[in-house]
Amino acid sequence: MVKSDNLKGVTNIYDETAERAYRLARLVDRPEAEAVFLSGTGMPTLPVLEALEQDLGKPVLSSASAMMWHALRSCGVRQPISGYGRLLTLD
Repeated sequence: MVKSDNLKGVTNIYDETAERAYRLARLVDRPEAEAVFLSGTGMPTLPVLEALEQDLGKPVLSSASAMMWHALRSCGVRQPISGYGRLLTLD
């Protein structure tokens, strides 16, 4: 099952808060979901990924974290980075 939603009333994604990203993730999460994905490169997701994973008990990824993981791996950087969700801790 896939559930989706978006931030309401956005006029400038760069003015959005991490708290709104957090609430959106909580809104779309379902017990049967294996993970939560937050898309939107301007949405401030990185500060809340770790808290969301702890609160939801499942992986939470964002387009920003996936892009960072890929960029680091493409450059040969394999050092785990904590505090931004489990994806960035994987080797």
